[in-house]
Amino acid sequence: MGLDLTPKDQRIVLVVDNDEAIQRVLQGALEDAGFDTHMMWSGYEALAFLESQPSHVLLADDYVPDLHFHDFLKRVGRLRIQPRIVVMQTPRPTEDDLRQYALLGASAVVSKHDIDQVCRVVSSCCIDDSLAKIRVN
Repeated sequence: MGLDLTPKDQRIVLVVDNDEAIQRVLQGALEDAGFDTHMMWSGYEALAFLESQPSHVLLADDYVPDLHFHDFLKRVGRLRIQPRIVVMQTPRPTEDDLRQYALLGASAVVSKHDIDQVCRVVSSCCIDDSLAKIRVN
């Protein structure tokens, strides 16, 4: 992927997708970009992980097999430590989709089949947060 621009303490990305082939591709690309990735297929499994191991970015497919996706995002929004949420959607999102995801805390919506876009957006989530922390301190 190239340059590793993510701060060392902000590299944890949790990927939630029930497609093993997509998981393998995303894991390889994100690890090449310098991220520590964890793969989950279940919403409940992801919530338990986020409670025990806060992640900087949650990269989640818009279909979670064991929870309605909006319920999943609401539960993520109630966690003590909030990850940046990036939603992966296969079809092009509608304006209503974008509005709903934003209301549920999503920072971005990407195509899960555009791996370069996914890596750019995840990296920008880390860079944006790093700059915000620098300004606050």
